[in-house]
Amino acid sequence: MNICTPVADFLKSLETGKPCEPSFENALMTQKVCEAVINSANSKSWKDTGLV
Repeated sequence: MNICTPVADFLKSLETGKPCEPSFENALMTQKVCEAVINSANSKSWKDTGLV
């Protein structure tokens, strides 16, 4: 995938009014998981992501 595809999707969402993916919510959930993985590795224990 190149940078043009997400930009084109974003511009299309502005035109149509439909949300594009990934959304901010998707990005936030991904970030929480990544942080839990790093914290888990550093502490050598399971960490909760806070996600259900």
